[in-house]
Amino acid sequence: RPWTVLSDEEFSGNIHTGGNGGYLAKTVADRLHAVIPTAHITLFVRNQFDMLESVYRQYVKRGGTFRPHRYFLDNNGQPHRFSQFRFEHFEYDRIVAYYQSLFGADQVHVVLYERFRRDPHAEMNALFEHVGIPPMPAAGARFGRSMNRRYSVPSIFMARLTNRFHGTDPISHRTLIHLPYSYRFFRALYEQFDRLPLVSRLGGRRAYVTGPIEAEVRRRYVESNQRLAALLEVNLDPWGYPMA
Repeated sequence: RPWTVLSDEEFSGNIHTGGNGGYLAKTVADRLHAVIPTAHITLFVRNQFDMLESVYRQYVKRGGTFRPHRYFLDNNGQPHRFSQFRFEHFEYDRIVAYYQSLFGADQVHVVLYERFRRDPHAEMNALFEHVGIPPMPAAGARFGRSMNRRYSVPSIFMARLTNRFHGTDPISHRTLIHLPYSYRFFRALYEQFDRLPLVSRLGGRRAYVTGPIEAEVRRRYVESNQRLAALLEVNLDPWGYPMA
């Protein structure tokens, strides 16, 4: 029988606005339950070190101009006319527990991004088996193509400068002067630049969640991840989640 799949990363709120102050995830969950109470819910989670690294790179790719310290630490918790980055948004246990309270634990499926990346075919078939969907044949599975490549470290440095010449995205953005079409031009330029083999490797896997930011990640997420591990009955430590 046919299945209807609804998917949107902002069901849990925008990552650059702290989930819209934290209210949007609950509102979406309540509405989904009101409309489709028998739905199966799938949530992907990722260890917070890698997640925040990806968040910052996407923030700059979308037009951001703040340095990592300012983006993560200087604005966190201060009142603004709209919410900015919030560490609380990545306390995964809260959204998992809330969906379980609405739909039941058997209908809420949490996928570790790290396990999915290691063996996407096996992870998706495990999910399909749980919800009653026939497994995918290995011959027809395609998971290798990257749809939204992150900027390299050199491109991040240059983009933070050129982002001041367009007003495409208002999130934590300071425009000196708006030059029409400049965002498209520079984005295409950096994407081509990052295709060079040497450039894509510069900076390593983690370049921005370091020092005080890394320490804050370790401090903030231990208790949340311990609660998440208990909810999922899985050991998160081997996958890089701050646990102790």
